[in-house]
Amino acid sequence: MSQTQHVWALILAAGEGSRLRDLTSDGRGDAVPKQYCTLLGGPTLLENTMRRADSFALPGNISVIVAEQHRELWQRDLQAVPAANIVVQPRNRGSGNGVLLQLLQVAHRDPHALVVLLPSDQFVAEEPVLARAIQSALAQVRASPEQIVLLGMRPAYADAQLGYIMPAGAPATDAPQTAGAGAVPVAEFIEKPVLPLARQLIARGALWNAFILAASATALLRMYAQQLPGITGAMREALADKQDPARELAALYERLPTVDFSRDLLCEGAALPLRVLPVPLCGWSDLGTPECVARVLAHMPDRPDLRQAPRRRREPDVPVNLASNFYRAVQSPWPVVTTAIHQ
Repeated sequence: MSQTQHVWALILAAGEGSRLRDLTSDGRGDAVPKQYCTLLGGPTLLENTMRRADSFALPGNISVIVAEQHRELWQRDLQAVPAANIVVQPRNRGSGNGVLLQLLQVAHRDPHALVVLLPSDQFVAEEPVLARAIQSALAQVRASPEQIVLLGMRPAYADAQLGYIMPAGAPATDAPQTAGAGAVPVAEFIEKPVLPLARQLIARGALWNAFILAASATALLRMYAQQLPGITGAMREALADKQDPARELAALYERLPTVDFSRDLLCEGAALPLRVLPVPLCGWSDLGTPECVARVLAHMPDRPDLRQAPRRRREPDVPVNLASNFYRAVQSPWPVVTTAIHQ
């Protein structure tokens, strides 16, 4: 039996991306969630995430959760994905509810599923580095199925807008970076520290929380049952409805509280078997702010000057271009942008 047979990618694509609204607005002024945008022309961030999932999961084992209000956008990007693998939320109630909905559906289809959570709105310059780290995390989950293994990105700089993971017994940042060195217990989560504290954390060995993890579906559902028993039970009941599960799910989503997976489950789960696997520098970015976009664009080779590109009216097959919108926002050539982000 192939090791990949029970490996699933759970791609999270239901977010609104409100922090980057200034760069994701189309020609009509409508904000487009950044996962449906392209960074510099070519595939959208969601399409790139689908390719990332191909490195460890079979095509039939890639599940994408989306929001009903974005239907025009995800239908464009997910044309090759089987309908059964597109999980449509009636409305966005946070990543915590979205992951639970995906988990329940995947576990029903494959009770032995090992899952990798992948946000759909991130950029990675060196994909092979991340791919090796994901395979290492999966190997550790196979060896210890009760574990939840998070990927912690080696910080390239201090950022006050990111979450940090402090590994237990963290080494200094000048220690050798060895891919696959093994996951260690999580000592602490720190959300969006001020810059001086972020620098101190990095010096102590803290890692960026990329919200990428590997675990068995059983372990994650156990976590939900322990921490959110009411929501877990209600969602199971809605999906089990024999007459109209879609209607029951829509009614449930009307009364669900918003739940953030990282903040409300992982960060609050002191007793959870959480481990973190350090990932060597790979050019990872969450593209969460214009400053993050500037850093990524400044280090991309062969970048065209898009400042004078026409602002096109959005059409279903024309994604918003983040680089083009960024240039219009700053009206600055590349050398100035590069200098500014390093100050």
